[in-house]
Amino acid sequence: MLKETINDSEVVSRDMLSFLNKSIIMYGYYISMKRSKTKQGNYVYFGTFEDREGAIIDTVDFVGKYPWKFSRGVYRIAGIVRVEYGYITLEINEMERVIEGEDIRYN
Repeated sequence: MLKETINDSEVVSRDMLSFLNKSIIMYGYYISMKRSKTKQGNYVYFGTFEDREGAIIDTVDFVGKYPWKFSRGVYRIAGIVRVEYGYITLEINEMERVIEGEDIRYN
């Protein structure tokens, strides 16, 4: 990720459990997304991002109000840290791309 452009005060993946049930802001490089249908027929979106330390951030978007047609880049993700079935996830409240392009570590 573009370390020099990201604020060092944001939460990274290894610190998420310290913020259980609290709102936080994270920055992550977009890796993948999976859309699933609920029993009620609504969609839920599961996203995977990589933080500035190279660790994985798992996200869930129950509302589906974000486009989820992502291009590569770094996203600012605001949400609430949750633990479901033993997995730490960030339940998305807000999300926006802040840096477009490839991850410089892979160039």
